[in-house]
Amino acid sequence: MDIDNFKSVNDRYGYTRGNEVIIETARIVDQATKKHGTPSDFVGHIGGDDFVAVTSPVCMNLVCDEIIAQFDRMAPQFYSDQDRQNGYISGKSRQGVEMRFPLMTISIAVVTNLQRMFRSPLEMSAVAIELKEYAKTFQRSLYVVDKRRS
Repeated sequence: MDIDNFKSVNDRYGYTRGNEVIIETARIVDQATKKHGTPSDFVGHIGGDDFVAVTSPVCMNLVCDEIIAQFDRMAPQFYSDQDRQNGYISGKSRQGVEMRFPLMTISIAVVTNLQRMFRSPLEMSAVAIELKEYAKTFQRSLYVVDKRRS
């Protein structure tokens, strides 16, 4: 999982606000996994604005739907009224170019071993990174599921 447009929140409102977003996102991921997952599920903070949840494929849709619903309800509270009304933050890109950054969303990449076998956790991680980048192209909170076969 990755919080889209998180950097613009940090840049505009400061690291304290960004830390609050991280903490609240962690709470959402943890609660969604506990509510819809299994007792043996794992939730982790990879670092920055990246998270991981390991659950059963039977639970994945409910967990992802819950995370997205809760995140989308929570995210607007971290913006000023004006930025919320505008639907974006004005700021500079990493290259120093003035831009409009949409409000935060969350992108979730779902990788399972239902359709294919992985030789290592690193291979599975590479697929997750690829899917996450694809999910981020949609400009809204969503999850994508890897359905490719071995």
